[in-house]
Amino acid sequence: MPDFWIHTLAGELVLKSLKNCDLKKLLEENRKIFNLGCQGPDLFFYNDFLPWIKNKRGPKIGTMMHQNHTKTLFLESIDYLREMQNREGFNKLASYFLGFTIHYAIDKNEHPFINARTKNFNEHKLFEMNLDTYFIKKYWNKRVHLLSPSSKINIGEKLPSSIVDYYKNIVPKIFNIPIKTATVNDSYRDYKRVFDIFYSPKKYKRFCLNMLNLIMPIDISICLYPTNVHNEVLTKEEFLEFENILLKGVNEGVKLIELISSYFKENIGKSPVENAFDDISFSGKPNF
Repeated sequence: MPDFWIHTLAGELVLKSLKNCDLKKLLEENRKIFNLGCQGPDLFFYNDFLPWIKNKRGPKIGTMMHQNHTKTLFLESIDYLREMQNREGFNKLASYFLGFTIHYAIDKNEHPFINARTKNFNEHKLFEMNLDTYFIKKYWNKRVHLLSPSSKINIGEKLPSSIVDYYKNIVPKIFNIPIKTATVNDSYRDYKRVFDIFYSPKKYKRFCLNMLNLIMPIDISICLYPTNVHNEVLTKEEFLEFENILLKGVNEGVKLIELISSYFKENIGKSPVENAFDDISFSGKPNF
Protein backbone atom coordinates (compact mmCIF):
# COMPACT_ATOMS: atom_id res chain seq x y z
CA MET A 1 0.00 0.00 0.00
CA PRO A 2 1.21 3.58 -0.38
CA ASP A 3 2.44 4.97 2.91
CA PHE A 4 1.05 7.64 5.23
CA TRP A 5 1.89 10.79 3.32
CA ILE A 6 0.67 9.72 -0.11
CA HIS A 7 -2.67 8.77 1.46
CA THR A 8 -2.77 12.16 3.20
CA LEU A 9 -1.86 13.90 -0.05
CA ALA A 10 -4.58 11.94 -1.87
CA GLY A 11 -7.13 13.15 0.68
CA GLU A 12 -6.05 16.73 0.06
CA LEU A 13 -6.32 16.29 -3.72
CA VAL A 14 -9.81 14.83 -3.31
CA LEU A 15 -10.88 17.80 -1.20
CA LYS A 16 -9.64 20.20 -3.86
CA SER A 17 -11.58 18.29 -6.52
CA LEU A 18 -14.93 18.05 -4.73
CA LYS A 19 -17.79 19.95 -6.33
CA ASN A 20 -20.24 19.18 -3.53
CA CYS A 21 -19.80 22.21 -1.25
CA ASP A 22 -21.65 20.67 1.71
CA LEU A 23 -19.53 17.54 1.55
CA LYS A 24 -16.34 19.55 1.24
CA LYS A 25 -17.31 21.66 4.25
CA LEU A 26 -18.04 18.55 6.32
CA LEU A 27 -14.62 17.05 5.61
CA GLU A 28 -12.75 20.31 6.15
CA GLU A 29 -14.47 20.81 9.51
CA ASN A 30 -13.36 17.31 10.55
CA ARG A 31 -10.01 17.40 8.78
CA LYS A 32 -7.93 15.34 11.22
CA ILE A 33 -10.61 12.65 11.43
CA PHE A 34 -10.76 12.67 7.63
CA ASN A 35 -6.96 12.38 7.47
CA LEU A 36 -7.10 9.41 9.82
CA GLY A 37 -9.79 7.82 7.68
CA CYS A 38 -7.52 8.27 4.66
CA GLN A 39 -5.16 5.77 6.31
CA GLY A 40 -7.86 3.08 6.04
CA PRO A 41 -7.39 -0.07 8.16
CA ASP A 42 -3.62 0.51 8.36
CA LEU A 43 -3.78 1.52 12.03
CA PHE A 44 -4.53 -2.09 12.96
CA PHE A 45 -1.17 -3.23 11.58
CA TYR A 46 0.58 -1.16 14.26
CA ASN A 47 -1.37 -2.51 17.23
CA ASP A 48 0.80 -4.27 19.82
CA PHE A 49 3.87 -3.29 17.77
CA LEU A 50 6.45 -4.00 20.48
CA PRO A 51 8.36 -7.15 19.42
CA TRP A 52 7.97 -8.90 22.77
CA ILE A 53 4.16 -8.80 22.54
CA LYS A 54 3.40 -12.17 20.99
CA ASN A 55 -0.40 -12.12 20.91
CA LYS A 56 -0.99 -9.18 18.58
CA ARG A 57 -4.66 -8.27 18.31
CA GLY A 58 -4.82 -5.76 15.48
CA PRO A 59 -2.73 -7.07 12.56
CA LYS A 60 -5.05 -9.96 11.69
CA ILE A 61 -7.95 -7.49 11.54
CA GLY A 62 -5.98 -5.18 9.27
CA THR A 63 -5.05 -8.08 7.00
CA MET A 64 -8.62 -9.36 6.74
CA MET A 65 -9.98 -5.90 5.96
CA HIS A 66 -7.38 -5.38 3.24
CA GLN A 67 -7.80 -8.76 1.57
CA ASN A 68 -11.28 -10.19 2.00
CA HIS A 69 -14.97 -9.43 1.34
CA THR A 70 -14.20 -5.92 0.10
CA LYS A 71 -17.44 -5.16 -1.70
CA THR A 72 -19.49 -6.54 1.18
CA LEU A 73 -17.43 -4.46 3.61
CA PHE A 74 -18.26 -1.23 1.80
CA LEU A 75 -21.91 -1.95 1.08
CA GLU A 76 -22.61 -3.04 4.66
CA SER A 77 -20.67 -0.05 5.98
CA ILE A 78 -22.59 2.38 3.79
CA ASP A 79 -25.91 0.98 4.97
CA TYR A 80 -24.71 1.14 8.58
CA LEU A 81 -23.77 4.80 8.21
CA ARG A 82 -27.06 5.60 6.51
CA GLU A 83 -28.90 4.25 9.53
CA MET A 84 -26.70 6.34 11.84
CA GLN A 85 -27.39 9.69 10.13
CA ASN A 86 -29.51 11.07 12.93
CA ARG A 87 -27.31 9.73 15.72
CA GLU A 88 -24.80 11.74 17.72
CA GLY A 89 -21.33 11.63 16.22
CA PHE A 90 -22.46 10.91 12.66
CA ASN A 91 -20.48 13.76 11.10
CA LYS A 92 -17.27 12.44 12.63
CA LEU A 93 -18.04 8.89 11.53
CA ALA A 94 -18.97 10.02 8.00
CA SER A 95 -15.77 12.07 7.68
CA TYR A 96 -13.74 9.07 8.82
CA PHE A 97 -15.48 6.59 6.54
CA LEU A 98 -15.28 8.80 3.45
CA GLY A 99 -11.54 9.08 4.07
CA PHE A 100 -11.47 5.29 4.47
CA THR A 101 -13.12 5.00 1.05
CA ILE A 102 -10.45 7.22 -0.50
CA HIS A 103 -7.78 4.99 1.04
CA TYR A 104 -9.34 2.07 -0.78
CA ALA A 105 -9.46 3.90 -4.11
CA ILE A 106 -5.76 4.72 -3.83
CA ASP A 107 -4.67 1.30 -2.58
CA LYS A 108 -6.44 -0.81 -5.16
CA ASN A 109 -5.07 1.25 -8.03
CA GLU A 110 -1.49 1.58 -6.79
CA HIS A 111 -0.84 -1.78 -5.14
CA PRO A 112 -0.18 -3.68 -8.39
CA PHE A 113 2.49 -1.10 -9.35
CA ILE A 114 4.23 -1.41 -5.97
CA ASN A 115 3.91 -5.19 -5.67
CA ALA A 116 5.47 -5.67 -9.11
CA ARG A 117 8.62 -3.88 -7.91
CA THR A 118 9.07 -5.33 -4.42
CA LYS A 119 9.67 -8.88 -3.19
CA ASN A 120 9.08 -8.75 0.57
CA PHE A 121 7.71 -6.60 3.39
CA ASN A 122 10.94 -4.66 3.99
CA GLU A 123 11.34 -3.80 0.31
CA HIS A 124 7.65 -2.89 0.11
CA LYS A 125 7.82 -0.55 3.13
CA LEU A 126 11.04 1.15 2.02
CA PHE A 127 9.70 1.62 -1.51
CA GLU A 128 6.52 3.22 -0.17
CA MET A 129 8.49 5.62 2.01
CA ASN A 130 10.65 6.65 -0.93
CA LEU A 131 7.48 7.36 -2.90
CA ASP A 132 6.18 9.48 -0.02
CA THR A 133 9.45 11.39 0.03
CA TYR A 134 9.37 12.06 -3.72
CA PHE A 135 5.75 13.15 -4.03
CA ILE A 136 5.60 15.28 -0.88
CA LYS A 137 8.62 17.16 -2.19
CA LYS A 138 6.93 17.53 -5.57
CA TYR A 139 3.47 18.59 -4.35
CA TRP A 140 4.25 20.40 -1.09
CA ASN A 141 7.93 21.24 -1.57
CA LYS A 142 8.64 19.79 1.87
CA ARG A 143 11.10 17.22 3.20
CA VAL A 144 8.97 14.45 4.54
CA HIS A 145 11.24 13.46 7.45
CA LEU A 146 10.62 16.93 8.93
CA LEU A 147 6.84 16.40 9.01
CA SER A 148 5.04 14.84 11.97
CA PRO A 149 2.45 12.26 10.85
CA SER A 150 0.70 12.10 14.21
CA SER A 151 0.04 15.85 14.14
CA LYS A 152 -2.21 15.27 11.12
CA ILE A 153 -4.33 12.57 12.77
CA ASN A 154 -4.26 13.30 16.50
CA ILE A 155 -7.89 13.69 17.55
CA GLY A 156 -7.37 12.98 21.24
CA GLU A 157 -6.54 10.08 23.51
CA LYS A 158 -9.39 7.93 22.17
CA LEU A 159 -11.36 7.65 18.97
CA PRO A 160 -14.90 9.07 18.87
CA SER A 161 -17.37 6.46 20.09
CA SER A 162 -19.17 6.51 16.73
CA ILE A 163 -16.01 5.23 14.99
CA VAL A 164 -15.37 2.61 17.67
CA ASP A 165 -18.98 1.40 17.42
CA TYR A 166 -18.64 1.20 13.64
CA TYR A 167 -15.72 -1.22 13.91
CA LYS A 168 -17.42 -3.22 16.67
CA ASN A 169 -20.42 -3.68 14.39
CA ILE A 170 -18.73 -4.25 11.02
CA VAL A 171 -15.68 -6.39 11.85
CA PRO A 172 -17.58 -9.28 13.51
CA LYS A 173 -20.37 -9.08 10.94
CA ILE A 174 -18.15 -9.23 7.84
CA PHE A 175 -15.04 -11.06 9.04
CA ASN A 176 -16.36 -13.09 11.97
CA ILE A 177 -13.66 -11.65 14.24
CA PRO A 178 -14.66 -10.32 17.67
CA ILE A 179 -13.25 -6.89 18.41
CA LYS A 180 -13.27 -4.93 21.65
CA THR A 181 -13.30 -1.20 22.26
CA ALA A 182 -9.80 -1.49 23.71
CA THR A 183 -8.46 -3.07 20.52
CA VAL A 184 -9.76 -0.22 18.36
CA ASN A 185 -8.48 2.52 20.66
CA ASP A 186 -5.17 0.76 21.32
CA SER A 187 -4.63 0.42 17.56
CA TYR A 188 -5.19 4.15 17.14
CA ARG A 189 -2.85 5.00 20.02
CA ASP A 190 -0.16 2.57 18.86
CA TYR A 191 -0.37 4.00 15.35
CA LYS A 192 0.43 7.46 16.73
CA ARG A 193 3.12 6.08 19.06
CA VAL A 194 5.01 4.44 16.22
CA PHE A 195 4.98 7.67 14.24
CA ASP A 196 6.16 9.63 17.29
CA ILE A 197 8.96 7.16 17.96
CA PHE A 198 10.32 7.34 14.43
CA TYR A 199 9.63 11.01 13.75
CA SER A 200 13.23 12.21 13.72
CA PRO A 201 13.79 15.69 12.30
CA LYS A 202 16.90 16.00 14.50
CA LYS A 203 20.12 14.21 13.58
CA TYR A 204 20.82 13.00 17.11
CA LYS A 205 17.52 11.12 17.34
CA ARG A 206 18.07 9.52 13.93
CA PHE A 207 21.56 8.48 15.05
CA CYS A 208 20.18 6.92 18.25
CA LEU A 209 17.51 5.01 16.34
CA ASN A 210 20.10 3.68 13.90
CA MET A 211 22.26 2.54 16.83
CA LEU A 212 19.25 0.90 18.48
CA ASN A 213 18.58 -0.93 15.24
CA LEU A 214 21.84 -2.85 15.71
CA ILE A 215 20.45 -4.70 18.72
CA MET A 216 16.80 -4.99 17.70
CA PRO A 217 15.37 -8.34 16.53
CA ILE A 218 13.69 -6.57 13.59
CA ASP A 219 14.94 -3.96 11.14
CA ILE A 220 13.50 -0.69 12.42
CA SER A 221 15.41 1.44 9.92
CA ILE A 222 12.62 0.87 7.39
CA CYS A 223 10.41 3.08 9.57
CA LEU A 224 12.72 6.08 9.20
CA TYR A 225 11.78 8.42 6.39
CA PRO A 226 14.72 9.25 4.09
CA THR A 227 16.22 12.70 4.56
CA ASN A 228 16.56 13.16 0.81
CA VAL A 229 14.61 12.21 -2.30
CA HIS A 230 15.98 9.05 -3.90
CA ASN A 231 15.29 9.64 -7.57
CA GLU A 232 17.02 6.41 -8.51
CA VAL A 233 14.27 4.14 -7.13
CA LEU A 234 12.30 4.67 -10.36
CA THR A 235 12.89 6.09 -13.79
CA LYS A 236 11.27 9.42 -14.70
CA GLU A 237 8.75 7.49 -16.78
CA GLU A 238 7.90 5.23 -13.84
CA PHE A 239 7.44 8.17 -11.47
CA LEU A 240 5.06 9.69 -14.02
CA GLU A 241 3.25 6.37 -14.37
CA PHE A 242 2.80 6.15 -10.60
CA GLU A 243 1.57 9.74 -10.44
CA ASN A 244 -1.02 9.04 -13.13
CA ILE A 245 -2.19 6.02 -11.14
CA LEU A 246 -2.39 8.20 -8.03
CA LEU A 247 -4.54 10.76 -9.84
CA LYS A 248 -6.72 7.97 -11.21
CA GLY A 249 -7.29 6.80 -7.63
CA VAL A 250 -8.07 10.37 -6.55
CA ASN A 251 -10.67 10.73 -9.30
CA GLU A 252 -12.21 7.41 -8.33
CA GLY A 253 -12.24 8.50 -4.68
CA VAL A 254 -14.09 11.72 -5.58
CA LYS A 255 -16.74 9.78 -7.51
CA LEU A 256 -17.20 7.22 -4.75
CA ILE A 257 -17.64 9.63 -1.86
CA GLU A 258 -19.96 11.92 -3.84
CA LEU A 259 -22.02 8.85 -4.75
CA ILE A 260 -22.14 7.73 -1.11
CA SER A 261 -23.19 11.23 -0.04
CA SER A 262 -26.01 11.22 -2.60
CA TYR A 263 -27.18 7.84 -1.30
CA PHE A 264 -27.22 9.15 2.28
CA LYS A 265 -29.42 12.04 1.15
CA GLU A 266 -31.70 9.64 -0.75
CA ASN A 267 -30.98 11.38 -4.05
CA ILE A 268 -30.15 8.00 -5.59
CA GLY A 269 -31.05 4.39 -4.90
CA LYS A 270 -28.75 1.56 -3.79
CA SER A 271 -28.05 0.18 -7.27
CA PRO A 272 -25.55 2.86 -8.41
CA VAL A 273 -23.63 2.38 -5.16
CA GLU A 274 -23.54 -1.39 -5.62
CA ASN A 275 -22.31 -1.00 -9.18
CA ALA A 276 -19.57 1.44 -8.15
CA PHE A 277 -17.75 -1.12 -6.01
CA ASP A 278 -16.09 -4.06 -7.71
CA ASP A 279 -15.11 -7.02 -5.57
CA ILE A 280 -11.46 -5.99 -5.76
CA SER A 281 -9.38 -6.03 -2.58
CA PHE A 282 -7.25 -3.17 -1.28
CA SER A 283 -4.29 -4.99 -2.83
CA GLY A 284 -5.90 -4.72 -6.26
CA LYS A 285 -6.68 -8.42 -6.52
CA PRO A 286 -10.11 -9.98 -7.11
CA ASN A 287 -11.92 -11.35 -4.05
CA PHE A 288 -13.05 -14.93 -4.38
